[in-house]
Amino acid sequence: MQRLQYKAVRILLLTSLLPLLAVAIITIIFLQSIAIDNAKRSLGHYLDMTQTIVADVYDNLRYIVRDENRRISTLLENNQQDLLVTELKKISEKNRLDFFIVTDIGGKVIISINNPQAQGEDLTNNFLVQKALKGETSVSTEILSEQELKDLGLIQRAKIPGITPTRGLVIQAVLPVINREEKIVGTVRAGYLLNNNNMILVDEIKKQTGLISSVFLDDYRVCTNTPSSKRGEYAVGSKLSLTKAKLALRRGQKYIGRAQVLEQWYIAGYMPLHNNNKNIIGAFGIGVSEEDIFVLRNKLMRIFIIAVLLSIILALVIGFLNGGGIVKSIEKLRQGIVAVNKGDFEQRVELHSKDEIEELADFFNQMTVQLKTARQQIEEYTKDLENKVIQRTAQLEAVHKVLLENEKMAAMGKMSLVLSHELKNIFAGIQTSAYYLRGKIIKDYPELAKSFKDLEYEVNYANEILDNVSRFTRPRKFVLSDVDINLMIEEILSALSFKRMLKDNNIEIIEDLDLDLPKIKADGIQIKEVVLNIVSNAVQAMPNGGRLTIVTKKDAESLRLELIDTGVGISKEVLANLFTPFFTTKSKGLGLGLCISKEIIETHKGRIEVETELNKGSKFIIYLPLKNFT
Repeated sequence: MQRLQYKAVRILLLTSLLPLLAVAIITIIFLQSIAIDNAKRSLGHYLDMTQTIVADVYDNLRYIVRDENRRISTLLENNQQDLLVTELKKISEKNRLDFFIVTDIGGKVIISINNPQAQGEDLTNNFLVQKALKGETSVSTEILSEQELKDLGLIQRAKIPGITPTRGLVIQAVLPVINREEKIVGTVRAGYLLNNNNMILVDEIKKQTGLISSVFLDDYRVCTNTPSSKRGEYAVGSKLSLTKAKLALRRGQKYIGRAQVLEQWYIAGYMPLHNNNKNIIGAFGIGVSEEDIFVLRNKLMRIFIIAVLLSIILALVIGFLNGGGIVKSIEKLRQGIVAVNKGDFEQRVELHSKDEIEELADFFNQMTVQLKTARQQIEEYTKDLENKVIQRTAQLEAVHKVLLENEKMAAMGKMSLVLSHELKNIFAGIQTSAYYLRGKIIKDYPELAKSFKDLEYEVNYANEILDNVSRFTRPRKFVLSDVDINLMIEEILSALSFKRMLKDNNIEIIEDLDLDLPKIKADGIQIKEVVLNIVSNAVQAMPNGGRLTIVTKKDAESLRLELIDTGVGISKEVLANLFTPFFTTKSKGLGLGLCISKEIIETHKGRIEVETELNKGSKFIIYLPLKNFT
């Protein structure tokens, strides 16, 4: 019985450990959720701070350039360009400017601190220089081409892995140079290259917020203090891979959420970066690593691990100390069971443990008494079993009848195809004869025009019935393609015949379509047939007009299409037979439309559900799996 004692110890371990583990997991998840929520709220505040820091950089650059304006115009008027170059170099070094350019009134470069070879270059094609020559001041972040970077002498410093050809992200101020007579005599252009340059923005952001940050040109990090996988390096050149963040930034919105940079996870916030023309050219990003966020959680995990180990030791001690008495009581029970198994129904087990095992022994003693009468009950059960066999036989016969009926239906299907072909030939003859007679008689007997029209209508209606029967009995072939459900609905709604039907029946259409709906593999023609069938039924259910709402949405694994009318609704009796072949409540029609629709949807591995309420309307819900065919 040592095995039982070990089992008791294991049970004791489970009963003591599982609640502790459950509490640990719930607590850790709760703390993790709180930590993430707090981090997201903080990131929203720090994004606002980042905007302020960027604005301060803009203002500081504007003041630096503006303060030198008069000095530049004076030295130019006095032809003291060498002195001006010397002073501008000092200003650039003092303020860590990467370029400082002065042009004349014609837009030609007079001085280029970082690239003297650019002297004489014409900058009138630069739209910011054009604005400055008109007296406008611009401070903005812009993307420079590879040639522009070469002209500024910054091509080597601007190179970023993954960006080919090389482009540069700069913060620049472009101002007019105004002399003492308040006349524009040229322009001045100065600024910072952000590529591989952490000093201007990202280090300042980290200094004020304590968070790592990045500046993006399109999707590429051009400057960042986010650590790389290599020690001592940063993740310059890595891409923003978070799709949700990209979508938000392209819409000009901020985004806060979970993001992965290389192999490290962060809670990050992003906001769009605009150029002078208000176009989005990149983004600012800040973040905090999940390791820093979950410091408290990790401490609790260590505490819970220690608690679990202590619980295991305590459970082992208690189990081995107290398990012996339980094992002895169970051994007595086992001996009693062995005796009863040998046919000794007089066997009794006497225990006085004052616990559930004593109750089990009492139950065992009662069971031995009941076993004496069990044989009689077995005989009675045998008779009942015979009756049940007779009942099951009758049920099998009923199933056999159903199979026979299905075979008859299959035979009727074959017969319907033959009859459809023959009757269509007859109806074609009738139509031809009617057309011929109408041409011969209508001029002399115009009163017969309605009769010929009715005859043609009834023949067409008979052909339509034959088509429906043939479609119901004929195996369906599916032609799969990529189907855009929203586009299909728009095509249905824009059809002239459909618009006329809605107008004639005073039906209002309301669309609630999910614009992010993916395409699915399906037979678009047959899906369109299902929608038209249900819409037609909905229109007929609103004889006095009403509202038809069409909704599309995406669930976890399904594309969902809802068609909601405000009609008379469907009774319980009709709802029970709604998809039964040849069942209809209309004066005309075979009742095959919804049956065929259900077959089409189920062949696509989907389903149709119906919700209805009398005098309030019905809702048909079509579920189509997002991945139904491969």
